[in-house]
Amino acid sequence: MSSFLLKEISKREKIIILLSDEVVFQKTFPKDQIITDGDFQKFVAAIPFDPLNLSAKQVKTQNELYFTGTNKTLYEIVVSLLAQHKIKVQAVVPAIIFGINDPLISNNLSNITSNSKLLKAANFLEKVKAPENLPAKSKIENIRNKNVTQAILAVFAILLFSTAAALL
Repeated sequence: MSSFLLKEISKREKIIILLSDEVVFQKTFPKDQIITDGDFQKFVAAIPFDPLNLSAKQVKTQNELYFTGTNKTLYEIVVSLLAQHKIKVQAVVPAIIFGINDPLISNNLSNITSNSKLLKAANFLEKVKAPENLPAKSKIENIRNKNVTQAILAVFAILLFSTAAALL
């Protein structure tokens, strides 16, 4: 992968890594829907990655609010590789934010590069304040533990009822 990237990219080019739907967890809401910080925390807690390897953002567009999250190890490897060769990645963004669901065409690329405000808001490389980006690790663990406890109780109840029914 390293040699391929280095052959295809020059140091003068503007590098934007576009993440496909296959590697991004996302949830979309109408812009006028009321969303709380708790909704974002639940979304983040449901993503099956270690919080230390997770990058998540809330991004508002003209019509929608997106919650997005991904395993940051996926893009950090490429960013690091390019940085070793003095090639700077300007942004890592989810394709869905720009309405891209199909293979890229030149119109998609111009749409991404011309919308600097959205590009900055969706960029996983941009630093954001911790409360807006990710809830504290203990909050994530509490939400996950609560969900696991509820699932275990549900399984126990089903087993109890099925055993009782079998005995009757």
